[in-house]
Amino acid sequence: MFLKKMNFKDFPTLHELLDQLADKKVTMMACPTCMKVAGYKPEDLRSGIIIAEKERFFNFTKGRIVTLDY
Repeated sequence: MFLKKMNFKDFPTLHELLDQLADKKVTMMACPTCMKVAGYKPEDLRSGIIIAEKERFFNFTKGRIVTLDY
């Protein structure tokens, strides 16, 4: 993916954080609409990141209120 490599003193890079999430088997999803607006395609995603499909994306809430932010 075309993410800029950014570093801040005393903090891991975005790529390091994504690797840590992948190592912990965290499901990482990308919004297909956001990707389309930004001009990204599924093949641009890092390994382990999947396209968010409506059913799978919303079923994890099990009726709870969840706030998503980015």
